[in-house]
Amino acid sequence: VLISDRTLKVNPQIRPFHEVQLAQAVYAEMIRPSVARREPTSDYVWVREGLSRELARRHLEAAYPGARSVKDWIRIFDIFSVVDRFEKNPQIPFTESFFEHARTADPLHAQITSFNNDLPPGRVVMGKLDQWVQRETFDRVIDDCTLTDIRLRDCASEVSGQDLEPLFDQWLQRYPAINYRFGTLDLDQPAPSGYRSVVQIKRDSSREIVEPVTVRLRARRGAPVDTRWEGHGSTATLEIESEEKTSRVVIDPADRLIEDRLDDNARRPQREIVVGAASVEVSSTDFGVGMLVIGRNRGDYHKDLGLAGIWTDRWGGFVFGPRLHFGPVIDATRYRHNLYGFYTFQALASDFRDKSRPLVRNNGNQTALGLRYDFTNVLFANKATRERRFGLFVDWFDDALGGDYDYVRAGARAAFTQPLGSYRTIAALELLNGFNQPLGDGQAGQVPIQGQYSLGGSRSIRGIGAREELERNILLIRAELRQAIYPEVDLNLLGLLVMRRAELRVFVDAGRVDDDPGGVYKVGQFAVGVGIGLAAHYDFMGFFPHVAFLELATRVDESGPVEVLFGSSQRF
Repeated sequence: VLISDRTLKVNPQIRPFHEVQLAQAVYAEMIRPSVARREPTSDYVWVREGLSRELARRHLEAAYPGARSVKDWIRIFDIFSVVDRFEKNPQIPFTESFFEHARTADPLHAQITSFNNDLPPGRVVMGKLDQWVQRETFDRVIDDCTLTDIRLRDCASEVSGQDLEPLFDQWLQRYPAINYRFGTLDLDQPAPSGYRSVVQIKRDSSREIVEPVTVRLRARRGAPVDTRWEGHGSTATLEIESEEKTSRVVIDPADRLIEDRLDDNARRPQREIVVGAASVEVSSTDFGVGMLVIGRNRGDYHKDLGLAGIWTDRWGGFVFGPRLHFGPVIDATRYRHNLYGFYTFQALASDFRDKSRPLVRNNGNQTALGLRYDFTNVLFANKATRERRFGLFVDWFDDALGGDYDYVRAGARAAFTQPLGSYRTIAALELLNGFNQPLGDGQAGQVPIQGQYSLGGSRSIRGIGAREELERNILLIRAELRQAIYPEVDLNLLGLLVMRRAELRVFVDAGRVDDDPGGVYKVGQFAVGVGIGLAAHYDFMGFFPHVAFLELATRVDESGPVEVLFGSSQRF
């Protein structure tokens, strides 16, 4: 068994997840002769993987009694929305230790033993067996069938006293699309022993399956009450008696099922407030910090309410409104199409000025109703390699909403990244075309300088100060080449932050701002900035990748000073 010296260089709290993967590799080699001798070719891969995984799980329980599971960590850190992605899409070495619910053994088709199939991994098949025969019998199957001379299918049937061939045949094919949901509910009807509830469960699946499902009634006081549907048919009506009134009804409380949706697994759903994102951007001439807080029903990733607090050198304020997410799935929690509607309040910084018009000052407040549409296929923005991102925006600023200015802002933004030869070299491109149109006359009918587009700054042309020139309209093109550099390192800070690798960046930004909408397309008058940067890719506690960067840039179409920029998130 060959391993990397980086395998266990992680926070001690999550070392068990990595160690269980190493233990599985050792057990897989130990049982290889026995499994190869008795199992047919069609079963060899999943049986070896499934048995070694169960043996590694036992090692984990013995070596780390009481070790937290992925679900335990999710509950601890569930104030951050990103943790819901950890179980499905961790970006770490030995990711299999986190993928408890993988539908496919080799989603990238990169392994020689599984490049040509989409079957579930052996641990998933073993999990289905565990659910079906239940834990005590399942443990006997592992004890008696790991080193036996007969194939696992026959041995498991013999030990359990059941014909398990239909179970194996059902799951040793492409994993179906499955969703469990509630039908009709009749809760807390008086009964001699307390209360009687009638719960209807429905299963929608792309092919016929049979699997047991647990339903739990949670009471405001007292212990929860569980009942089990054996899974025959597509609908079941369960009668459940409880001593206390029901506060929630939950499908699969132990999260053992693998299904497409989780938001319909509870009636009287649990509300949650989570931190969606936080970012910091600082340059020689501008700064910005922000944090997004999301309110939603737990497990519902299609809709939520967002509240963002933002403080920049231009203004401080908030954005609040509903958000809809739909279309093809990116991962378990995100979708390609996103629609946001919001109200924003901005208290303008009276000391913000345009150096090209130093006598112009604006103060007061501006308020708006806004709409955003975003398309994205990016799994992790800080490691985007084949990114395709497109957005449309429109904001209606009106004094009737509580502000001092009337104008409309609209535009479009697109971003692309593409590997060049290998994933160590990435080309990136960003395009922005934005407009501001004043409404009415007088002060209220103007666009304050805080709402105008900057020719320079961290989100415009790097190498030009954010206050050098501001106008109502903008056309911006930014190109960047990112090259991973050696050596790859493991610089550990208190076991919390681990720097994995560095990245060298060179970039060219070009564009123009103008009060005339057509003026931004005068290519011959474009301003140009060039620069170089260094990015550090690191992870938090071994499982949450992030990036921080430092950049130096200067203007080349005119002489200008060198600008210094720092950021804590990938801009495009």
